Amino acid sequence: MSILDDDAMVTKSIEDRAKQQLVEEFFWDFMLDTSSACGVETDVHPIVKKVAPITGMNPGSTKLVSELLEMTQKETALTNRFKKHIGRPIYPLDCRSLCKGDAIGWLEGVSQLPKNSSPILVIENITEIPEEDNNHDDPRILRNILLHGWKNAKTEFFNRKSGNNFTIVPEDYTVFITWTPENRAKLDTIWNASDGLAWIGNLEEYKKKFVEDLKDLTFEELKR
Repeated sequence: MSILDDDAMVTKSIEDRAKQQLVEEFFWDFMLDTSSACGVETDVHPIVKKVAPITGMNPGSTKLVSELLEMTQKETALTNRFKKHIGRPIYPLDCRSLCKGDAIGWLEGVSQLPKNSSPILVIENITEIPEEDNNHDDPRILRNILLHGWKNAKTEFFNRKSGNNFTIVPEDYTVFITWTPENRAKLDTIWNASDGLAWIGNLEEYKKKFVEDLKDLTFEELKR
């Protein structure tokens, strides 16, 4: 093996890493440019999920949110098409912890966000809204506003707690609605195809297929 062989290996390694980053940027640009709310099956980050039962910690947010944060908080991008996503704010809402008035309060807050920041909304665990009682709202009402409502061009709301009227225009945001794999059967009972929302399905499988379709392209071909 000559020193030139070493140089060739280093060059290939650099190009392979750059190609991987390009594909990542293409994938997330595609995801973040979706014009309608998307249904995404995504799990808790595997490391957190593994240690949570041992430590007693709340497993917290999903892998989708983790990857969105990683991509949007990058300092640089290889492609101009992805640069527009760097710095976009992410606003998650975990349906498991919703108490009375939380959902409408979150939506009111969302309505006040600066639209030029292109907010990313992630409504997590849509299948796990608590049942109605003294501390929780009717889950049917919450599903109407957090799941089915994104089919409307705009929706007018009134928040009794704040006394404010506000409007949500879905095209002002990128919206992801998530559930975990073990709750897919529950999702099927509340998902309405007539809502016309985009369907991603399982995030890992969808991403794997996306990457597979690009794997035979060279770095230069991807750059073009």
